[in-house]
Amino acid sequence: MPATAGSVSVDCPECGGQIVVELRLQTRPRAAAGEPLRIELEPDLSVIRQHIDEVHA
Repeated sequence: MPATAGSVSVDCPECGGQIVVELRLQTRPRAAAGEPLRIELEPDLSVIRQHIDEVHA
């Protein structure tokens, strides 16, 4: 399981409610030897889908 880097709060465009989205750390392969390791923050979008399914279904 990827490490969690923190979370952000986003507004739902439909109802204005706050949705907390966790950010996961993802490492990406180096393009070539000697290049720095790429680390990206990837949002967990499943909570947004879950909010839409539960609140706006």
